[in-house]
Amino acid sequence: MTLLSNANFFYLGLALTIFGFIKRNDVPTQLDVLPILDRQPIQTPTEAKPFDILKNGHRYQVTPRFDYDMVGLVVSARNFDPDIGMHARSNDALNVSDLCVVWQDLADQSVLAQFEFYSGPFYCRVSGKQPLDYAGFDWTQLSNNHLLTEQPMLGQALRNLKVGDQIRLKGMLVDYGIEGRQIRATSTTREDEGNGACESIYVTDLEVLVQSPSLYRTIMWSGLAVLMLSIGYWLWVPVKRRRKSRVARRIERASESTPEAQNDPLQDQQL
Repeated sequence: MTLLSNANFFYLGLALTIFGFIKRNDVPTQLDVLPILDRQPIQTPTEAKPFDILKNGHRYQVTPRFDYDMVGLVVSARNFDPDIGMHARSNDALNVSDLCVVWQDLADQSVLAQFEFYSGPFYCRVSGKQPLDYAGFDWTQLSNNHLLTEQPMLGQALRNLKVGDQIRLKGMLVDYGIEGRQIRATSTTREDEGNGACESIYVTDLEVLVQSPSLYRTIMWSGLAVLMLSIGYWLWVPVKRRRKSRVARRIERASESTPEAQNDPLQDQQL
């Protein structure tokens, strides 16, 4: 491989990485939506009593409001680090991630293609590509969910969820706070909007019904692999050349210092 052809690979890898990164959270264009997504979340009275959770050196008070069983399609997601940003300031180590989820009529590619979804800190933003798109948007078929758990393995599984995953979450709608100070109260209806309309779910069970095809993420990681190989080649070529140069100099010095070269009779005659 020449340096010129390697440069082409570098720019190809860079382009694929950037393109895949920008598009990585887009809803997949091909969706095989399961029939079970054609239902509202099931919310039932709970018999669970308030309980405490000790995590990261803090004691959290959790007040169950309802048992909750939700099936839906992930359209945006955001993970949180308890040591960074607003979660660090509020000492909120329970809220490991937020998911924006849709179901029923909204879980349809022809509808989703008209909108863009973005998970900010504590909210889900929906943007219509045309002003009239909102006329057919049923806000009761979308929820932004603050997911809570103190279990490391479950927390990692929640963080691994991607846009396009079809999931089932079981747990409880809860209010929660830390050491007597409330952090967040949950919504208990799908009819509300705006501030305070998010569901806070203490998750007890997660099932990924269908994993996202994640074509754009595959493109991103493939491009990154090409990029790293190209950079590695660029770093390796000068090393290879220096090695060849050192070997050539050693051979030259060795040939000059051999006894045959020092006592060559032809050299003596010419003298």
